[in-house]
Amino acid sequence: MLAVRKSNDRGHANHGWLDSKFTFSFADYHDPEFMGFRALRVINEDVIQGGGGFGTHGHREMEIVTYVLQIWLLPSKSGVTPSYSQQSFPIAAERNLLHLVASPEGRNNSLAWVTDADLYAARLDAGAKIEHAFGAYKYGWVQVARGSAVVNGKALSQGDGLALSEEAEVSIQAGKDGAEVLFFQLG
Repeated sequence: MLAVRKSNDRGHANHGWLDSKFTFSFADYHDPEFMGFRALRVINEDVIQGGGGFGTHGHREMEIVTYVLQIWLLPSKSGVTPSYSQQSFPIAAERNLLHLVASPEGRNNSLAWVTDADLYAARLDAGAKIEHAFGAYKYGWVQVARGSAVVNGKALSQGDGLALSEEAEVSIQAGKDGAEVLFFQLG
């Protein structure tokens, strides 16, 4: 089953210094149809005014990844001691490949987290196609960060997301200007 979340249908808030689009319910934006997908809880597209940013503040019971977008996932267990990691990945140099960015075991030199999900990132040249068979995790979310792509037959533009349920594989083909995508394989 495939379910598209179009960028223009997302929630929006502009606070002057911060202009945000919300894929799922967040802060003052509430949409009971879009509370999250599996462990994936937040994909915000934040544009922050130069010279500013978010002050230091805490979050409980969340795995947070900052990748152009602000992303939060629910951990698979409670009471985990908070930690922080920073790592570079060769996504721009090694194009047309899915790069494992985070996984429960930190396998293949990815970031380790405590959530039942693998996070992949890819930058694809125009027309390039990548495919990935679902393994133990049978659900997925593809977020188009830049450009456009056709994912399992669904055309997506920048900011669009696609929920995949009980699919055998994910197939991502970049549009005419290429694409940068995130793929969450979720338990």
